[in-house]
Amino acid sequence: MTLRHALIAIFVMTIWAANFIAGKISLGSFSPFTMLVLRFALSSLLILPFIKLPSLNELKKIFVLSITFGIGHFGLIFLGMKNLDVSSTTLALQAEVPVASLLAAYVFKEKLSKALLIGMGFAVAGVILISGEPDIANNFNSFLIVLASAAAWAVSNLQMKKISHINGFVINGWLSVFTCVHLLILALIFESDIQAQIINAPWPAWAGIVYMAIASTIIGYGLWYWLLKHNTINDVIPYTLLSPILSVFFGVTILGETITIKTMIGGAIIISGVAIIALIKPKRRKTAKIIDQAI
Repeated sequence: MTLRHALIAIFVMTIWAANFIAGKISLGSFSPFTMLVLRFALSSLLILPFIKLPSLNELKKIFVLSITFGIGHFGLIFLGMKNLDVSSTTLALQAEVPVASLLAAYVFKEKLSKALLIGMGFAVAGVILISGEPDIANNFNSFLIVLASAAAWAVSNLQMKKISHINGFVINGWLSVFTCVHLLILALIFESDIQAQIINAPWPAWAGIVYMAIASTIIGYGLWYWLLKHNTINDVIPYTLLSPILSVFFGVTILGETITIKTMIGGAIIISGVAIIALIKPKRRKTAKIIDQAI
C-alpha cells in the first residue's frame, strides 16, 4: 500500500471512530432503526442526484449487500450500542477480523497457519474477558447483537470486494436507498413514537445523524470502497486496528465513559490478536490467487 493510501486509511478510521460518538449521542433521542433510517435517507438525497443508475446485475448485488451490511451490520451495531458504552461496542466489534479471516480462508482455500490460530485465540480470549464487565454482563443480549453485527461485517467485506469495480459513490447511494427501505420497515414494526422522536429531538441528536450521513457514509465508505478497489483485503484490514483505539479514546474524552483495568487488559488482548491476524500474509494456493485476481 502506498503512503497516500495509508494516510487515507488512517483518515477513514478516524472518521469511523468519531461515528460511534455521533451515533451514541443520537441514540439518546432516537431509537436505533429510526436513527438509521434518517441517516441513510439523508445520504441517499445527497448522493443520488450525482450518480448513475447501475446495471440490473450490479443493482442486484448492491441489494444483497444492503441486507448483510445495512441490516446485519449497521442495524445490529446500533441496536446493541443503545444499551452499551462505545468502548464495549467497539472492542466487541473486533471479532469481525477473526471471522473475516475464517471466511477468507474458506473462500480463497487458504490453510490456517499456527500464527493465525494463535491470533484468533487471543481475540476470542479478550472478548470473553471483557464480557464479564458490568456494562456487558448487565446487557449481555446487546453484547451478542454486536458480535452478530461483526459477523455480518465480515461477510459484507467479501461482497464489497466482488463489486469493487463499481464506483464507490454509486454503491453508497443505492446501498443507502435499499438500507433505508429495509430499516424503515423494521422501524415501523418494532419501534414506536417515531413522529414524536423526530419532532422532539434536540440539535445534538440531529448533528449526529448529519455527521453519520456525510462523514461516515458518504466520505468514509466512499473512500473505503476505493481502497478495497486498489488494494487487497489483507493490505487494508490492518488499519482497522486504529478504529477501536480511537473510539475508546473518544468515548472517554468526549462522552466521559469509564474503563476498568479488566476492560483495558481485555481490549489489549483483543487488539493484539487482531494485529497478529491482520499482519499475517498467508501464502495462497495458485487457485486462490486466480480467484483473487478475478474479483
